[in-house]
Amino acid sequence: MLVAYVATWCPHCQAEVAVLNKINQRYAGQGLKVMGVSASTMGMDGRSRASLGDLERFVREHNATYPHYFDGALVGAQRYGVRSFPTIYLIDGNGTIRFAQSGEVPEADLARAVESVLTPAT
Repeated sequence: MLVAYVATWCPHCQAEVAVLNKINQRYAGQGLKVMGVSASTMGMDGRSRASLGDLERFVREHNATYPHYFDGALVGAQRYGVRSFPTIYLIDGNGTIRFAQSGEVPEADLARAVESVLTPAT
């Protein structure tokens, strides 16, 4: 599972959608699930309270092809210690976080991390 905690107003989160779309498309057949989680109290306009409508607009405007969830109470963000956006976690089948990084992650770096989790150790 690859989880990207985002803020709809965050330009780095908006840019990362294209990378996550490519990773989702490339590895979906190998069992990787990609999901985005809106985890900011501030709305897309940078002034109002975050809403499900902000997330729907974010997904539509940035052509996200993977599911997104609204964490309005910030339960997941607090549990995983999200402090900046985007924050990306790659979690293996045992629930162990195998990769974590804040900020934009280049596609090649994310692909290497995914492949290290999907490829069994020999």
